Amino acid sequence: MHMFRTSRVFLKSRSLFKTITFSLVIIFMSLSLSGCFLWPVQEELPKPPLVAPEEVSLPLTTVVRGPIEESIRGTANFAAAITEPVILDKQGGTVVVLHIKEGDVVNKGDLLLELDTGNLDDQLYYKRIDHERAQIAYDRLKERSDIEGGGYKYDLRLAELTLEVETKKLNELEETYRRTRVFAPVSGQINFVRRLKPGDPISDGTTLCHISDPNSGVLEYNNTANAPAFKIGTKVQITYSKNKEQFEYECEVIGTPFDQPEDSNKKGVVTIDATGLQNLEFGDRVTIKLVLNSNENAILVPKSVIRENQGDNFVYVYEDGMRSQRLVEVGIMTATQAEIIEGLEPGEQVFTR
Repeated sequence: MHMFRTSRVFLKSRSLFKTITFSLVIIFMSLSLSGCFLWPVQEELPKPPLVAPEEVSLPLTTVVRGPIEESIRGTANFAAAITEPVILDKQGGTVVVLHIKEGDVVNKGDLLLELDTGNLDDQLYYKRIDHERAQIAYDRLKERSDIEGGGYKYDLRLAELTLEVETKKLNELEETYRRTRVFAPVSGQINFVRRLKPGDPISDGTTLCHISDPNSGVLEYNNTANAPAFKIGTKVQITYSKNKEQFEYECEVIGTPFDQPEDSNKKGVVTIDATGLQNLEFGDRVTIKLVLNSNENAILVPKSVIRENQGDNFVYVYEDGMRSQRLVEVGIMTATQAEIIEGLEPGEQVFTR
């Protein structure tokens, strides 16, 4: 009876153990399943975009057809071909008044400059009176001698000598006074004048100004390096702007450096005829162009693509996907372009470097 009761207790205990074990398994599985939602969700990263390979750009330029011109360009000065310098001759002193400025038109004999006379004005006044007295004395004595039929021979001679002396003194004083004044030796236009103001000293031999013949204007181009390209009779294009108006002319070379005498101060100067040019004043500057060579329908490439080797000119050409060297014959060449006479055709491509 006791053993039977013991077996029943054991069976109950074993059944309880199984029940607990099963419950624990269920709980563990539940926790395992729910635990998936407790861990952070790993999102799938986007794939990097596909990058297209960069297109390789070759340093190429296309051979074209067009105009090209080789020319000399520069600036010329409008100057007078005939100019008279005004130089102080046995004159000098302190400036009182300068009556001229550049651009003025003067007539022969016009007063240009006054120098300080000191007390010459007073001396000249009294000397003229002395001369007039001597003249009156001589005339009166001569008239009396003529009326009386002679006589007064010695008195008349003394009066004549006195008049000669006074005349000489007056002439010398007037010459001294004249040297304090500078007058225009010719008519024309002032195209240079020395800068002077009242009180400035000026010495003998100084050039005061230049007076130019306004009808003798020429263009002077001063460039020793380019001068040999200019020949007598060569046509030169002239352009300038004056008073907001544009002027264009074609003028002729009338003088070259080779025509100048050895002692000329214009060695290297090209002289261009300015006949008919309007609204120009001495000192104005104009643009000149001398065309040396030109071609309106040339095959052209940049000058920088031309290579040279032992006297031969060549370029690198892009053909059949390859870089190849090709000899060319070059014609007119400017600062930026080159004419190809032989070796290339329009549309071909050449390497720029």
